[in-house]
Amino acid sequence: MFFTQRRDTLMTKSIAGLAGCLFTAFCVPGLLFAQGGVKDTDFYSKSWAVVIGINDYQNHQYNLEYAVNDAEAMALRFEHMGFEEVIPVIDADATRENILQLLTVELPQKIEENDRLVIFYAGHGASGQLMNPDEWISGQDRVGFLVPHDAVFDFKSLDDNAIAIENYQSFLEETHFISLEDLRNVSDSIRAKQILYILDGCYSGFLDPAAYKFRSARRTAFVGESSATAHGTQRGLEINPPRPADNESQRGMKLSVDDSGPLHEEKKLASRPTVQILTAGSSGEPVVEKGGHGIFTFYLLRSLDGFIDDNANCVVRVSEMAYYLREVVPKASRGQQTPLFGRISGEGDMIFVPSICNPLEEKDLAAPTADSDWQKAEAYKAKTQGGYKEPTHIVVDHARHLYVLDSKRQKIFQFDSAGNFLSDDFSFVQDGRQWIPHSMAVRANDDLWVFYKAPGKQKEPGKILVFQPTGETGDNWAGALAIDSCDFGEKPFPSQALIALDWEDNLLLLDQEQETHMKCDSDGMLVLQKGPEGDYARFKGAQGMTVDNFGYLYIANTEGHGIQKFFDGQWIKTRWPQLKGNDKLYFKRPHGLAVDQQLFVYVADTENHRIKKYTNKGEKLLSCWGKKNAAKGSKYGQFKKPKDVAVSPDGRYVYVADTGNKRVQRFINQ
Repeated sequence: MFFTQRRDTLMTKSIAGLAGCLFTAFCVPGLLFAQGGVKDTDFYSKSWAVVIGINDYQNHQYNLEYAVNDAEAMALRFEHMGFEEVIPVIDADATRENILQLLTVELPQKIEENDRLVIFYAGHGASGQLMNPDEWISGQDRVGFLVPHDAVFDFKSLDDNAIAIENYQSFLEETHFISLEDLRNVSDSIRAKQILYILDGCYSGFLDPAAYKFRSARRTAFVGESSATAHGTQRGLEINPPRPADNESQRGMKLSVDDSGPLHEEKKLASRPTVQILTAGSSGEPVVEKGGHGIFTFYLLRSLDGFIDDNANCVVRVSEMAYYLREVVPKASRGQQTPLFGRISGEGDMIFVPSICNPLEEKDLAAPTADSDWQKAEAYKAKTQGGYKEPTHIVVDHARHLYVLDSKRQKIFQFDSAGNFLSDDFSFVQDGRQWIPHSMAVRANDDLWVFYKAPGKQKEPGKILVFQPTGETGDNWAGALAIDSCDFGEKPFPSQALIALDWEDNLLLLDQEQETHMKCDSDGMLVLQKGPEGDYARFKGAQGMTVDNFGYLYIANTEGHGIQKFFDGQWIKTRWPQLKGNDKLYFKRPHGLAVDQQLFVYVADTENHRIKKYTNKGEKLLSCWGKKNAAKGSKYGQFKKPKDVAVSPDGRYVYVADTGNKRVQRFINQ
């Protein structure tokens, strides 16, 4: 076959203390806080992204699994980073004609000179060998292609997976492939100040126009899990971003800002025209996958989230990203992939502002207001259902259905968006035994997932049941009604666990007894299992866990009185305190956590009887509400040992399980 399918803490008191802990948050008059305070418009008039992802090919023999995942994840990042125009081109829409019509006809009429354009492609790539020397490009006989949805797969392949091309032009007409010349035409027709191609497909290295003049001896492509490199040869296309000098950052290009003003160097680079290209692999290399993504896109997403922003200036250059990817992707793919980076033209460097760096607005600093009408709703105290005894967990779906888990009554209550009671039929009985609901989460399609622990004192593996919003059991993970296994190897399924679901339908579990967090994919296969890695990454007696839209995991280090953050098992350094205290700077046995669409983090500071709202890494306490001096209270807007907090998916409402007062309060975000 000619190509391979994609497979395979430190706390800063002076910052955190600027927001008070009153029901109406105190803030310094006239001072605008920001997670980073940098805006995309500091560099570009308008930002455009075309995001192409193809799983479903016209010839289904060549279908993929995760290319659309990659494209959708990238589209989400661009939207959160403030791109004004994000254009998805997915599956059947991604024909050669549609792609080129968009890129060479429609966009040139809209994009202006001070705009920037990012073109991301995830799907099959192909390499070809020009058999006629008269058709060689820049003296080279090898070419690369993107493979659109309507590609025709009818040609002769060579031993190294390349396509034998007897007549180049006829080949393009017959196969509908997108060629190097097609990409050059895009660059020539669009007036954007800066253009970036990001190509995540097999053999995408052959598509780098800048690579031809640097080309060295090509080696035979390899496929599969091993990476037996041919001795005495180099990878086909070597485009290396320069290594930093001794006085530069450890990752990528020079990061210092000169004396002319903040981000002067970055603004200068963003002002210079350029066309850049970043590919998933070198020539002849297949693409490996990790965690439901191409491994290249997996780490690309991390870099866009600011993971490589070593100097914390809230700016990430493409050259920095390229250097990071060339370090991490070869290691993670066991030598099968080495990304390429180069400039086709110009001297600029595209700039990205991670979404957590977007400036905050005044409304982000205010505590939400009390929803006084909610006190009349059945969901407030569930009086007609016998009342709550110990509401400990709450979740909200896209229709604003509220689910309340009462640990003492061992029941789950469902309410509609107005707080009217709908159902409490979420019980699970097996072999005559009533299992106990312990934790729950809502899936992207609004299914409710519930982790049940065994009744009695004997430790048994827990089970997970999945319910539709109607209360009926629905399709679920691993296809079994009661889930009690994920391929955990020698370790048993947890007997007591918190659960969360990310936007890709991966199931995240936190084994509360073993201090271990795990991730299973939608087929029930274990893809990650991580235990404690030293005191800095512990989560002792964890009673809360949530995941944000980007897959970052937040765990309440309940007995350690702090919050921990992870990505794919790796601990992320934050500025949340890990210290016990009743001052607004500290936590005292925090429980529930929530993250909203703006990536603000809400914490139920349980034994301080308050709710806190933070920036994404805990750099700033934006607001907190409850009674003064960390005292418990019974008035609306005051709390007694709140154990959970939830935010509606649209960010409009904040719900609090006010456990000690046996009620669920609702607040309105401005």
